[in-house]
Amino acid sequence: MAANRRVDRRVFQHLVNKAAFLDKLEIGLWGVRRQRFLSVLETEPSKPIGGKKRAYGRSIHGICRTTGNPFEFRYGRLNNYPNVPPFRLVLDSGRTPLTGAQVSLVAGALLRQGYRSQVSRLELTFDVTGYPLSYFRQHLFTRARRKRELQDHLGRQTFYAGGPRSPWQLIVYQKTDLVVRVEFKIRRGFLHDRCMESVHDLLRFRRLNLWDLVSFREFYEIRLRSALRRVSSSKYNHLFFESPRRLGLQTLAAFLRWRLGITPDSVLKTSEAERVLRQMQRNFIW
Repeated sequence: MAANRRVDRRVFQHLVNKAAFLDKLEIGLWGVRRQRFLSVLETEPSKPIGGKKRAYGRSIHGICRTTGNPFEFRYGRLNNYPNVPPFRLVLDSGRTPLTGAQVSLVAGALLRQGYRSQVSRLELTFDVTGYPLSYFRQHLFTRARRKRELQDHLGRQTFYAGGPRSPWQLIVYQKTDLVVRVEFKIRRGFLHDRCMESVHDLLRFRRLNLWDLVSFREFYEIRLRSALRRVSSSKYNHLFFESPRRLGLQTLAAFLRWRLGITPDSVLKTSEAERVLRQMQRNFIW
């Protein structure tokens, strides 16, 4: 359960507020496994992982000597479903941000030349400072129907937009005392719909419009005050200006539309936080 998420202090300081990266990547592999893996990998002995609802029976953990990043190689498929690849490779940005070249290096050291790969899921990650976690929660606009917030025994909060089986899910949590992590969990359905099949296709994340799914917006205060004066003689000012915005701006925007007849887009603008995230996306490391 993510409410018990351990606060991981691993932050790439040179990417904070500068560039997005993949914190985790899973790919399916088809091909012939090497009898002896190439020396670029340092591996542990194979371990059994089979069990109920498991797709694979064995797992090998290791490190890429070139980058220091860890990986897991799963094999021994336990069923013959055509959509389950013979091998699965899970990679993490442990020491350095993942890149397409690193992924190809590890996969090529595990399988013989001529293998085929398909991206299964990934975590697109933005580490930012200057905005508290509560800011992202309050200013969130999203098409996701499911939203929830969890808190662990130490009081650390994580909030979600989208479900654990949805094609995409937004997760925002406190990474360190100063850094908030904004993370998109992207799953196979999302990638398939956008024809993002191979490792090389992921470079398209630099220009992919994620902000139709999630955005962080603010009110133009002058326009909002003017609009409220026209319809209610400041009757609802306390909701928007005088009390904490515990309801969130998306709820308040819906109130403007359905109760007061004010078109929200006329009083909303893209926040500076979202502009930072957009620039980080354009600088996506891959």
